[in-house]
Parts: sequence; C-alpha cells; structure tokens
Amino acid sequence: MKHSIIACILFFCLSANARQSANNSIETVKIPILCYHQVRNWKSTDSKSSRTYIIPVETFIRHIVALRDNGYTPVSASQLVDYVNDKGVLPSKPVLITFDDGSESQYVNAFPILVRYKIKAVFFIMSVTIDHQRFMTRKQIKDLSDYGFEIGCHTWDHQPTTKYTIEADYQHQLLKSKKDLGQITGRQVSYFAYPYGSWNVEVIKHLQAYGYKAAFQLSGICDKQAPLFTMQRILVDGHWDASRLLKEINRTSINHLIHTDKYQD
Repeated sequence: MKHSIIACILFFCLSANARQSANNSIETVKIPILCYHQVRNWKSTDSKSSRTYIIPVETFIRHIVALRDNGYTPVSASQLVDYVNDKGVLPSKPVLITFDDGSESQYVNAFPILVRYKIKAVFFIMSVTIDHQRFMTRKQIKDLSDYGFEIGCHTWDHQPTTKYTIEADYQHQLLKSKKDLGQITGRQVSYFAYPYGSWNVEVIKHLQAYGYKAAFQLSGICDKQAPLFTMQRILVDGHWDASRLLKEINRTSINHLIHTDKYQD
C-alpha cells in the first residue's frame, strides 16, 4: 500500500508518499465522505430531531449543485479504495456520497437527482427491510446497481455490531446480508456501514474474513491498523442549507488536520 493514511477525522485523508512535487512536498488528498438518510420533504408529524435525518428534496439538490459549483467531483468507494491501494488516481477535490438504511425515498427522490447531475454514490442497505413499506424493493435495489451505483451492506436488521456475542451473530448480520444483496444485484458486495457508527476490532476481523474491502463509520475514533475499515463520515443534517454543508466540510477539514493523532490504539 503506497499511500499512508495520516488521519481520518470525518475526512479520509491520504498522504501519497510516492507522489512528491518538485519542492518535495507531500501530496495530500482530503476526501469528505457524506452520509445521507431519507431524502423527502418534511411532514408536519416529523419531529425536529427526526428532521436531522430527513433532507428535503430541494435542499438535497442545492447540496449537489453546491458541491459541483465548488469544484468537488463525486467518486465511488471503489475509486477511493483503489487509490489507497495504489491502483488508481483521484481528482483534486473528490467527495464520496453515501446513503444509509435503504429508504424508498432514496430511490424515488435521490436517484433521479443523482442521475441528472451524474453523481456517483453508495447505498448501504439493511436487508430485513427489503420489500417492506417505506423501504426499497429488490427491483429498486437492482435498478440502482444496474445503473452503476454501488450497493453496500448495513447489516440484516441494524443491530449494533458491538453487541454481537456469538459467531452466528456475525454470520447472520454480516455474511448472510452480504450474500442476499449479492444475489439481488448479481455483483460482489464489498462495502459495509456500521449501524450507529459503532464498531470494534472483532467485527473488523470478521468483515475482512468475509471479503469486505472497506467499512464506514460516522465520527468515532479511527483504527490506525485498519483505517479502511473505520472511515469516518459527515452525518449531513436535514437542517443544513448548501452554505452550511460547505462550512461543515471546511470546518471538519481544519479539525481533521489538527487532530491527526486520534486513532484507536
């Protein structure tokens, strides 16, 4: 792995030791990873706290346009992992957009917007909800995959991975769900998102054994020994307008560069 990871506090930040400029400075690529949940207009019954996880459709469009207008290029999880493993390159201002849970609103509202603006994204699905009301169907998941979006695993039923106690828990939540999604898409499922962002070393070992290439948390501590399995994300708040989103990305970038020692030992 030619690229050494120097920090991952809400950003995935890579130092490319082999890519030095004429003045011998180290190339650093900062990759904001955004986490969305539902994409739909608020209802009168939605509480203020629940609206944190619900992005109004017009707000989502403005987020996408703001990223584009500020020079960000959406990349896939595969591009990120390939870059870390010295198998590819990234644009100067990459951004990775992810969706958790498999809400039907992601297919109905976000999918057309992503297509319109030619945006790459990863959808992390919890398998138990497939074909259930307000969640995506098998056909919708297949449509996303066929269009070129990456489908990742978000466990079987959203149980925190830190609560697994026996081997059967890991197999059901991590492996069976991975296989189910693979059967739907006809493609290898290589990426995982931790429910509630919680993880431990044991679950990382199982993810690696089951053939996952990377895993995403939220804003917790990273593991220096397995940075690709503790990649941090910015949980996008439904109350943020486009300006606030950009400010959060920039603010996190500064915080990220300061706290380069925040790793799980």
